Amino acid sequence: SSAGTRTAGNFITVRDGGGTVFEVSSATATRGHVKINGVDIGWNVRVVAVGDSPVTAAVGDRFLVDTSGGIVTINLPAVPSLKSARQLDIMVIDAKNNFAVNRCTITPNGAEKINNAASSVNLTTSGTGATLVHDGDSTNWWIV
Repeated sequence: SSAGTRTAGNFITVRDGGGTVFEVSSATATRGHVKINGVDIGWNVRVVAVGDSPVTAAVGDRFLVDTSGGIVTINLPAVPSLKSARQLDIMVIDAKNNFAVNRCTITPNGAEKINNAASSVNLTTSGTGATLVHDGDSTNWWIV
């Protein structure tokens, strides 16, 4: 514990002979994120609407998308060259139950693909979303 509010470092750090095994962040931008073996399993919750579009995603983003004002486009980052340590990398959620009126488009980076085929994916069913993972081969995002 500490006196006052910590804005950097960790609340909890557990180490063994091989290094840090578990940590809970107290840093302002990542407060409450948990890392296991150095992998941040927390989420960056991002609320996005048409005025923010297009928006570029990062691994660990969880988008609450509001398409009530128009179409929203989310551009995926380049697929990392190493297999993901996460079970899920990016989430896109219909926050206003409005994808049937205005779609949300998810677009991969450059020549990369979604599900080994698509150059983009349109979410057009209200109340739905998509969860993506990457395969670490620098070419594909997969909707799971």
